[in-house]
Amino acid sequence: MTSGWYELAVQSALGPAFHLNSAEQLPYLHCVGYPREQPHRTVSRADMAGVGNLMPSIHMDCTRLPLICVTLSGDVTDEDFNQYIIDSNAVVAAEKRYILLYEALREARVSPRSRSLQANWIKMNEAALRKLCIGSAFCFASSLTRGALTAVLWMTKLPFEYTVLGNRQQAMEWVQERLHNANMAIPGI
Repeated sequence: MTSGWYELAVQSALGPAFHLNSAEQLPYLHCVGYPREQPHRTVSRADMAGVGNLMPSIHMDCTRLPLICVTLSGDVTDEDFNQYIIDSNAVVAAEKRYILLYEALREARVSPRSRSLQANWIKMNEAALRKLCIGSAFCFASSLTRGALTAVLWMTKLPFEYTVLGNRQQAMEWVQERLHNANMAIPGI
């Protein structure tokens, strides 16, 4: 099998124990806005807030680059988190500057395994994140989730600016200020 950027991102995220034998084994790239053969269905914020399984528990939307929106809907499964890491590798591989907006529509929990995977991914990609990521706004309605994240971020420093807020409007103002300072803008705003 030929290894393109997507295949390399998958291999990097899943590690050496995972062997790709065919294109059929590749996980579906949920990161809207990055090329993949399969079309992506548009889902409204109301759909994402529902309890059905219309969306993965963590979803990356890259349609408004340089803004990348990551939505968490409830408890994040390890399978969905693996896909998020694959999508994150694709974003870094694109080598374009971006800003992140994380939003939890309701209380979100991530397993210890996924938290460890995220911490390792950040360490492995620290130089690229410092160069490419303008910042990250974490917008979580749950004060418990905000408090837990704030405590984690005190112990683990991110290689870019960040803020933890409880309201989307404040988060978008923070994002837009950072983009303005970087001479960038969100399309359509």
